[in-house]
Amino acid sequence: MHPQSTFMSCRPGRPLRAALAVLLTALALALTLTPSAARAADVVVVRSSDQSAFKAVEQAFAAELPAAKSLLATAPGLDLKAELAGAKLVLAVGPDAARAVMAAHGGVPVLVALAAEAELAGAKPAGIVPMFVAPARQVKLAKAFLPTLARVGIVYDPSKTRAMASEFESAAKAAGLTLEKSEVTSRGAVIDAARAMMPKIDVLWLLPDSTVVGLDTFKVLIATTVAAKVGLVGFTEGMARTGAVLSIEASYAEIGRRAAAAGKRLLAGGAAAPEAPEGAAFVNAKTAELIGLTLSPKARAEAAKVFE
Repeated sequence: MHPQSTFMSCRPGRPLRAALAVLLTALALALTLTPSAARAADVVVVRSSDQSAFKAVEQAFAAELPAAKSLLATAPGLDLKAELAGAKLVLAVGPDAARAVMAAHGGVPVLVALAAEAELAGAKPAGIVPMFVAPARQVKLAKAFLPTLARVGIVYDPSKTRAMASEFESAAKAAGLTLEKSEVTSRGAVIDAARAMMPKIDVLWLLPDSTVVGLDTFKVLIATTVAAKVGLVGFTEGMARTGAVLSIEASYAEIGRRAAAAGKRLLAGGAAAPEAPEGAAFVNAKTAELIGLTLSPKARAEAAKVFE
């Protein structure tokens, strides 16, 4: 008798249930062992490395968009194109991951975090989550913490932060502030440029410019601004801890959450609108006293942290 006839002629009951159980078990095993049948994750996260910053962004992102596949761009033998096959969204964390993903993604929407557009070798992702708080938001926060703020100075390298300097200039003018700008092309020119504008400004605002900001220049800029009774505004909590009167920082957790919000819109068929972080303010009360600024109780209450 044909095997199919034997199966179909089984009476209802335990023999049939047993046969079905065997068949379903065999089918499940076959699907497990067949690579083409494995369903790729809808969301994939690719990190440049195991640096704590990259991992913090991924952790916050995954908390909002769970069940993400996690990959390390530098893993030996990684076939990134194969790993991304079937994905509906990729988050690339860090510049190395961003470049690798953009080269291999094959049309999958890509979000980038902790990497600047200039680091993407001309590639255009679906969206970039900014690493820093938008200048307009920074100005708004600074006016709340530094009520006498009227004149602002920035020193920047046009090859590094021209676009940000332009955005900052627009934000300052919109807020009714006057702006002094000084362009530099080398680390050695930074201090002289800053000293020259001290009589003309109330605050020296640091941009995330690698020509301008380094351990050597930062220490001198703290001393220079305090001596001139000018506030120094930075962009990390550590800068406030070590002497900047105010720092406005976007946390890695917030960047991850912003990336998740943009990712959810993309998965729903929308566009990845800009997701600039709001940031948090860190204040150094000792520096404020040295430059003649009294922190109000409201300012102290609204700061993420006050360093005494």
